[in-house]
Amino acid sequence: ESYSRAIMKAIRPITDEALADREDMSAWMGSVLTGGPTPPRKKPRSLRRDEDVVVKLFQGLTEILGTVTSLQNIPKLASHAPPKRTGVGKSAYLQLMVETYLGEVYILKERCDRYRTAVIRMYRNDVRAAQIKERQNLLGEFTAESFRSMVDTRGGHVHVARHDDDELARLRTLAMLSSSSDHEGFGWIEGVAFRATKASKVKWMNNNNKAVKRFLDEYFKEMARWVLTSGSVRFPKIVSDKS
Repeated sequence: ESYSRAIMKAIRPITDEALADREDMSAWMGSVLTGGPTPPRKKPRSLRRDEDVVVKLFQGLTEILGTVTSLQNIPKLASHAPPKRTGVGKSAYLQLMVETYLGEVYILKERCDRYRTAVIRMYRNDVRAAQIKERQNLLGEFTAESFRSMVDTRGGHVHVARHDDDELARLRTLAMLSSSSDHEGFGWIEGVAFRATKASKVKWMNNNNKAVKRFLDEYFKEMARWVLTSGSVRFPKIVSDKS
């Protein structure tokens, strides 16, 4: 959270200026549409090097946090059956939620790796460039190991084409039998299996999210050592010299 606050603090002056430019453009467009006198438009300026660093840090952070929000929302959706009007079976819906969750976990890992790479590139001319690259590479190893241990209940890879395990396979079989048979017993058995599997998968996702939080706490703690100083962005040495 302290890392996010520092990046948000750094991006604020840039976004404030961008919003002011937008208001100027809105006034200009209003004059054009109403036939009134058009005020002179201010030409948007290019970002300075230090601002470019802040924007890249901010964009990468928002991508990571956006994926975390998705991971937190999926078990909430999975804990409820889909609306009947959708025509989606509850067992198929649960399978979809599990696969969607794993897909988001994979996206999170990729975005964390991309963020590390961006930091290495931005600070490649910094006086501490060698240290930063070494530590970021170690952070990459930590990331890979962390995601290996929290991927799925089978210990498989995040990017598997389809998640499967005994619970889901059994549930899928019962759903097929229930839909193709007039025997009410299959529907009852599927219902029992669905409730048990749903509880198991929602619990797994929530536990996994706790592991994600622990990982990100350590990830951003290490990132802050090189990107922040006294709660503010520490710009690469070349930026400090020329800005």
